[in-house]
Amino acid sequence: MTHAAKLVWNEDNWVKPSGLAQVGVSVPATEPYKYGLEEWLNNETLRKHKIGYLDCYRSDKREGIADIMLFTLNLTDRNVYHVGNVCGVKQLIDNDIPTIKNSLTDDWLINPIEVDFVRIEAGAPSIGMPIYNNNNWNTTNIISPPPKGFMVNIKYEKLEIFDKSKWVNLTEMDRKINRSWRYLGVRYMMSNINLNDKLTKYLKNVNC
Repeated sequence: MTHAAKLVWNEDNWVKPSGLAQVGVSVPATEPYKYGLEEWLNNETLRKHKIGYLDCYRSDKREGIADIMLFTLNLTDRNVYHVGNVCGVKQLIDNDIPTIKNSLTDDWLINPIEVDFVRIEAGAPSIGMPIYNNNNWNTTNIISPPPKGFMVNIKYEKLEIFDKSKWVNLTEMDRKINRSWRYLGVRYMMSNINLNDKLTKYLKNVNC
């Protein structure tokens, strides 16, 4: 792996949003919550098209192709976990947006998007749906400050999201990882991290 990237906390295997993200797009519902666009990363439709969203590709133009280890911070035990890998990652460009929207069609906005927001909010009409529609669907920009930005920003060759029973606790190997890998919008260089031998060896053996 060449890089590592953080995913917002999700209890649905990044197939759909859980309503538990600590950072992301804010929804001022009866019980306010946030959603991260990467919470649909493991959605079946997006997997079929080999497209998705990583926050570390939101704010800057990134050249080339990367293999990325995915991690998250468990909000229950406060440990960092290796939860998957995405390989052959390339940032999308603005001109890709019309083609992607045509391939998904407006059905995407009904199911899963509206269905997911109604589930989180426990009622219809959804408050989150027009926010997503305005900021993350009806936009012409891949690179944009939050909450704006298109709903996908990468294409890839291979995605693997582990079952929760197979998550690897990185904090148990070296607690420094909690301080070293903290931020959602950063694409971390795997070679630029100072960790103990156990975790360093594990990270060197992560591959696609």
